[in-house]
Amino acid sequence: MQMQQLISSNQHFLKIKPEKDHQFCIWCISYSLQSERQTKFIYTLEKEQSSPSSLESAWKCNPKIRDLKVWELTQQKNKETMQKLQSYSELVATLKNDYKFRDFYKPTDGWLIDQENKEHFNEKYSITNIYPLFVDHSEMVVFFLDDRDILFAWCEMTREMDIWGINKMEGIANYLYHPEKVCVIMNDGELVTRVELVCHIEKERAEEKLIKEKLMEKNREKNREKRLAKKKRLVEEKRLKRLAEEKQK
Repeated sequence: MQMQQLISSNQHFLKIKPEKDHQFCIWCISYSLQSERQTKFIYTLEKEQSSPSSLESAWKCNPKIRDLKVWELTQQKNKETMQKLQSYSELVATLKNDYKFRDFYKPTDGWLIDQENKEHFNEKYSITNIYPLFVDHSEMVVFFLDDRDILFAWCEMTREMDIWGINKMEGIANYLYHPEKVCVIMNDGELVTRVELVCHIEKERAEEKLIKEKLMEKNREKNREKRLAKKKRLVEEKRLKRLAEEKQK
């Protein structure tokens, strides 16, 4: 796919500048005039090119990826959902009423974005300024915007950073109606959808559970064999003892 094909007036780009031994990366969210929407994650070795957006970051991409890869997530939008997405105030109301989020309150929530975290965000994600919006019911997750108006979600408990959307309305809509669009920034800088990450974790847990069950069954079989061998040994000892007693008579 040519880079020029991706540049249009109805697209937003999150460019990820390469550092040493890391390739150029673009996060592209495309909007169609029809009811279909696509999210594309593009990893390429091409040098930095101009784009219609000033969204810049120093996140690193996975150095193992050497070829152009495009991941497209498409979903047919529901008309009823589209009506809900037309109003930001309605989105916020749903977020607060149905998901128990509340407005960020600095006196009690400021520790979530303290100086240590700010330095961490700047160093790892190139987030220089933080504009907090909401805190979830656990009071461990904070939604905030940066200077580029990108909506992030930081979880203090897991120390994970999610990208919810290119602006606050997009991000909240993704959280409420399109969780498959939400991405986690991995330790190596790779963007992975939260849904994919959860599926991967669940698969690993299922595999671990299966391995444990097989190991337990193997141990049970060994114990059964040991008990059977012990019973056979006792029966044989009794038989020999009985024979010895008969000979003595």
